[in-house]
Amino acid sequence: MFDIEKNKLLSANNAENFSLAEFIKPSGKSLTEKVSPFNEFLVSVLEQGKALYCRELMSACEHSSLILDQITKTPRKMLMFGSNNYLGLSTHPKIKEALINAVETFGIGVGGPPLLNGMSTLHKKLERKLCEFKYGDKADDYDAMLFPSGYQANLGWVKALISGNDILIYDELSHASLYDALTNLNSDPFNKVKTLRYKHNNVAHLKILLERYSNLCNGHIFVTTEGVFSMDGNLSPLQEISELCAKYKATLVIDDAHGTGILGENGRGSAEHWQVEESVPITMGTFSKVFAVTGGFLIAKKEVIQYMRYFARSYMFSAHLPPPIVAAILASIDVIQNEKELRRKLFSNVNYLVKNLNELGFCVSSDSGIIPIMIPAKHDIREINKFLNNNNIFVNSIEYPAVAKNKQRLRLSVMATHTEEELKKVINIFAKLKKEFL
Repeated sequence: MFDIEKNKLLSANNAENFSLAEFIKPSGKSLTEKVSPFNEFLVSVLEQGKALYCRELMSACEHSSLILDQITKTPRKMLMFGSNNYLGLSTHPKIKEALINAVETFGIGVGGPPLLNGMSTLHKKLERKLCEFKYGDKADDYDAMLFPSGYQANLGWVKALISGNDILIYDELSHASLYDALTNLNSDPFNKVKTLRYKHNNVAHLKILLERYSNLCNGHIFVTTEGVFSMDGNLSPLQEISELCAKYKATLVIDDAHGTGILGENGRGSAEHWQVEESVPITMGTFSKVFAVTGGFLIAKKEVIQYMRYFARSYMFSAHLPPPIVAAILASIDVIQNEKELRRKLFSNVNYLVKNLNELGFCVSSDSGIIPIMIPAKHDIREINKFLNNNNIFVNSIEYPAVAKNKQRLRLSVMATHTEEELKKVINIFAKLKKEFL
């Protein structure tokens, strides 16, 4: 058991030396004993104003939002750089109207899974529209399936498709949902699946693994990576990876949660950006980023989707998405396709921030809507984010164990709807931050 007294965990001068990793595997003879150390630690950092999690929104989540102050319990107007609402679609009038109209026609939910009573005409329409959005004139060869979350979509395809003597090769910085899917695979004593991790975006290492195991594999090889990596904002080299997969007859699966709607000439995502759409047999994505709602999806050839509908447990045993949310996503796709200036404005804002942050001495870059600002481990990132919070800038701080111990960072999520005045304010605050802390 983690000994609070021994480690003086509750000392105000010492709490910053502990991370959430200390509490991942709680021990104790009672439920209270298992959870109390963490809760007492949390109270300590909350009192210091340094536990900036679960901050309460009191308005729509847009470029500037009302946030409940955790200390004073009063609302404050803050610039929002913590949301993946990249194009500002959460408050787009056409999308809000579509959602409201769907409530009148379909009600608020379906109360069941898609295989039973949960499939509506709206769901079928979205499945078709996703294929058309992603694959254009090749859409007839594809089908899609919808999930309550992107997390469940990742669990779904792994559980449904990988078994026996298959091999799954994945990027080491893959999302937590992929790691949980791997845990499920590896927990089956009758499963002979082999899982291999390659160094982040290291095509040479991936090639070594494919060369080594392609002739040894008695099943099928899957390779999975992210189109845009959520913690770093960088892109996966899909052109090179897809060529390797073709050479070694491996199936490439892309998690395009942060690329869909953002990248590519038509906003179709990472595969369009790299012009490898037909080399990506399976695409996974979410509706919780650019679409600003909730849910996930898989797109693949029709026969693959048809199989997964009956064998992806996270699909079979979950209630289907509420029809109003589906209507909002349908309207969002229309906006993405017809209002291309939103993507241009997003990248204009990203480029402005990158340029000016670098001029301040921060070493940053981004090919997406995410700008990571690395904070050396010797600095207290909680204190730094407290400073930003006190200056009405909402930013997410990412620390161990979400990232490696020496890779803590601030993560700015940029929106197309941020104004020039708001961007200038952010740069001014970061200039003060640089002088005071770094």
